[in-house]
Amino acid sequence: MIMNQLVPSSVAELSNCKLTILEMLPHEIAQNLAALNCKDQQSEDEKENTELERQLERLRKKLLSLDSNSPHSAFESLQITTKIQQITKILTSPEKSSFSCSILHEGMLKIEQEFVNLLFHYKQSHVGPEITSFRSSEENFEDLSINSFADDLIEAKNSQIEIGNLSAEQSVVDLVNPLVLPTLKSIAELMSISNYEEELIEAYVNARMEAIDEILLKLRFEKISIEEVSNMEWAKVNSLIKRWNWVFKIFVRVYLTSERRLIELIFGDISKSLACSCFSEISKVPMVHLMSFPTTVAIGNPKTEKLFRVLDMHETLVEMLGDVKNLYNEQTDGSILAEYREVLLRLGEFAKGILIEFRSAIQSNKSKTVPANGAVHPITRYVMNYIQTLSAYSSTLESLLEGTKGKEEYYASIAIILELNLESRLRFYTDEALQNFFMMNNIFYMVQKVKDSDLRSIMGDNWIRSHNGRFQTFAMNYERASWGSVLSYLRDEGICHPGTSIPSRSVLKERFKGFNSGFEEAYQVQTGWLVPNSQLRDDLRISTSLKVLQAYRTFVGRYGTCIDGVRHRDRYIKYRPDDLEGFILDLFEGRQRSLHGVYRR
Repeated sequence: MIMNQLVPSSVAELSNCKLTILEMLPHEIAQNLAALNCKDQQSEDEKENTELERQLERLRKKLLSLDSNSPHSAFESLQITTKIQQITKILTSPEKSSFSCSILHEGMLKIEQEFVNLLFHYKQSHVGPEITSFRSSEENFEDLSINSFADDLIEAKNSQIEIGNLSAEQSVVDLVNPLVLPTLKSIAELMSISNYEEELIEAYVNARMEAIDEILLKLRFEKISIEEVSNMEWAKVNSLIKRWNWVFKIFVRVYLTSERRLIELIFGDISKSLACSCFSEISKVPMVHLMSFPTTVAIGNPKTEKLFRVLDMHETLVEMLGDVKNLYNEQTDGSILAEYREVLLRLGEFAKGILIEFRSAIQSNKSKTVPANGAVHPITRYVMNYIQTLSAYSSTLESLLEGTKGKEEYYASIAIILELNLESRLRFYTDEALQNFFMMNNIFYMVQKVKDSDLRSIMGDNWIRSHNGRFQTFAMNYERASWGSVLSYLRDEGICHPGTSIPSRSVLKERFKGFNSGFEEAYQVQTGWLVPNSQLRDDLRISTSLKVLQAYRTFVGRYGTCIDGVRHRDRYIKYRPDDLEGFILDLFEGRQRSLHGVYRR
């Protein structure tokens, strides 16, 4: 039955069956052929993958056999890892791909190691000796205390700091040997395109941070706590501030600038953001470390001796602000720049506090000591030297004291307070002549300090003219109080007998005796007085000579013959005009002398 059903019942049906079989045949053949081709392709792929696997294994063995102690080793590792990376991209089988990625990872670890080795073994942290050498100036330290009133000019800006004069070419140095830079750059590029950027950044940052630590160690500036600074002698802090100014300029202008350049050479073509990220990571900690020192100094008491060193640090930060802004991006590195500006602000406020303290110190100095010889008071020397030194920071003061007007007003107020302080001391002199002599010396000193320094442009010519007038007034008052009584013996009034023109011999004898006694007393006193300025001393002697000698010559010439024949005539006319002129040259030397027993030279 079954066979009968499979047999066609007619020729037509047989014919139709043949057609159907013939129609089905090409499709089945195509499928079979396709299956055969697929099996052949798979076989070929398997063969190729197997060959690539063998290559990967060979490359892996070769990679592991390399000695990581030379640039050649780094270059070979780079070549091998590059081939591994290329093979990995070809392999498509998940199993094979996993195997190749594992080997690629080993390759990346190897070139990362080579990358670090190159950075370590071929780093160059040296610069010229003119930059790296710094000698502390502790032995040149000046005591700037308001109580010391140092007579010498206060030391101002540190002349040893010449970093600001470096050109761009001089300030940039090779931190890594240029010969290995191409290999470093190629390793960085390969790791970046292989999605190993994170490992790349970490490796570079760690290597370079270690190098920067060595640089700071070489510059010999360690982190100092607030407590340590507060317990230090000012001489030590003064020395540290000088070193900080030098170190900060070197570190930013030379090392950070060079570090930024190195990063750009290695990473610049890969990614600008990657380069910025590396630089920020490397430099942030040492920058914060260096900027913490000015903050530490500014936390202490605003003592007057600190001002110039604080202004030095402020000017250093202002000078280096442009360099720092060139190194850091406002958007990505805003915290560093914000901290920098905050330190500047703190230093500025601290400096202003010292300026106020300085003015208050002058006002509150009520010591009863005055120079017995009427010379320049130590407070005058100190204050004028202080503000003369301060004039070297003119632009900084303008920024702190709200412009030129604020600066000029501050200086003017200091001069006024000083003069009032000096006038308050006059009560300690009982001699009116010495009071005027003292003020003459001090005002003259103030005027000379202003005329011969940058203070002139600040105080102005009007101040100089008005104080020259004050000085001359005190000089004239001194001469009148000192020599007026002596010269009164040489006046014509009361010489003649009443109602006649005949000179009285007895009156003349008293007049000559009175003059001799007055001159000798003035000589003994005023040889002990001191005019420190040689030009003023000579001028004062000339002025005294003109007044005394002219009056004496006239009086002796007019009345000398009237006591001729008088017994012991030389007791009355004891001195010739030339003698007096010589005696006057002894005045104002600060060495007291006497004319007792001296008659003629």
